Amino acid sequence: MVHSWEKALDRFLLGWKGRKYVKGAVVCGSRITGTATRFSDIDVHIVMDDKIKWRERGLKIVDGYLIEYLANPARMYRKYYAEGSTANSRSVARMFAQGRVIFDKDGTVARVVRWARHTIPKPFRRPDRMSLENAKYRMWDSLDGLQDLVARRSPGFWHSYYLAFDGVIEQYGRHVGAESGAPSGLGSTLPTRDTGKPTGSIRSPSLSLRPSRRHA
Repeated sequence: MVHSWEKALDRFLLGWKGRKYVKGAVVCGSRITGTATRFSDIDVHIVMDDKIKWRERGLKIVDGYLIEYLANPARMYRKYYAEGSTANSRSVARMFAQGRVIFDKDGTVARVVRWARHTIPKPFRRPDRMSLENAKYRMWDSLDGLQDLVARRSPGFWHSYYLAFDGVIEQYGRHVGAESGAPSGLGSTLPTRDTGKPTGSIRSPSLSLRPSRRHA
């Protein structure tokens, strides 16, 4: 069964397929993993010849669907995989490892997919002692700043609180060699108070611009 979003993607790719320097394309993200919602776009990577010196990223609406596309020479993906490893992220590699190849003229896309699948199992490098001490200082400094905001009853408390919390999760992930994920996906990994197990969802708190009295 061909979904309407697939037809929209095919229409979009028609303009790219005829270009000699375009080697292939991979669609990835929520449309492929089965987690798409009505807010989801269509993510597609367009792989080009390594002789190409430019890159392109853009958005286009086709038949009511928002398509986010990235066009890169094949060699750039090896660089993106390496950069992701340094940042404790496999997001780009996972796009290709889990994605669906739409077309591949000469095997270039298959090669990029193999690079991705080879990259994903590799462990992340743990931070050295100096990096760890710097991270501890930054977390302490964030806590100090939050305490100051509470004392002043600043309306910026919640904004700073969630930024600090995101930083703590990222630093802890680096410490244990885990991947840093998007904040929007945090609810699927945090355990609940009742069961101690991840639920896949988290209740959004009712927030006020003013810190509550219990923080004072």
